[in-house]
Amino acid sequence: MPWGALAVGDFLERALTVADPEGFEVHYLRREDLIRMRRAVGRPKDLRRADELERR
Repeated sequence: MPWGALAVGDFLERALTVADPEGFEVHYLRREDLIRMRRAVGRPKDLRRADELERR
C-alpha cells in the first residue's frame, strides 16, 4: 500500500504480539497506527474505516 512517508516499521515495533501455546505469533497494530495508515492511503473505503475506528 502507498503509505507515503509513514514509518511503518515503527508501527510493527509497537504492535501487540500474542502467541498461542504452540508458539504461533500474531501481531496486531495499535488502533491509532491503523487509523494513520488508512488515512495515508486515502481511498474512500479506508477513510470510512478510519472514521469507524475513531468512533470506537
